[in-house]
Amino acid sequence: MKHKAILFACLSSLVLGSCSFSESKKNVQKIDFPVKEDVLELVDCMELKKFPSVFSYASEKLKHDLISKGVKPLSKEEKTRCLEITNTDFHIFPINKITYEKATLIIYLVKEINDESFHEMDQLVLVIYDKEGKTMNVLSRNLQDNFSTREFEFTSSIAFNIVDTDSEYSPDPESEAEDIKNGREPEPSVSTTYYQIDPVKMKFEEIN
Repeated sequence: MKHKAILFACLSSLVLGSCSFSESKKNVQKIDFPVKEDVLELVDCMELKKFPSVFSYASEKLKHDLISKGVKPLSKEEKTRCLEITNTDFHIFPINKITYEKATLIIYLVKEINDESFHEMDQLVLVIYDKEGKTMNVLSRNLQDNFSTREFEFTSSIAFNIVDTDSEYSPDPESEAEDIKNGREPEPSVSTTYYQIDPVKMKFEEIN
């Protein structure tokens, strides 16, 4: 134990920049190097704690609620670091995050900058990062196009579904005009895909 104590004192002296073997120097200064408990350096956003939570353009209210969460877009450097996106036609907003023991899920809104656009390219992007900030899995979907919308509904911290609504659906396109004339307008086609988040494997898994 005595030999180990002498070795430790010498190594500590080397860290300080001066190695003195003088017996008169009994007190060796201890250096506390800053160590981050969590080295994940991502942009800041609010923790998602309320379930169910819906992210969608399916109605004007839902669209307003989602866009209002996008307070501050990522800088050019943050775009590259967090999503590897350099396209200048889009703002990228971190909306919410879910923190797990070994991973972090961040929900981004990717929004066209051009306000005159129909915003068909606006997307919701889900990214799972490990503790070192490495991208492990990505899932993205457009929020709307000319005839359809998508709703992301988080039912818990590890489960969500995507609801696709196609307003142009018709069970019989050849008789659609006659159906409308007779007051039998076709109902929109709605399909739902269910996903599970595995925070250990750090991936999104579609549930059949």
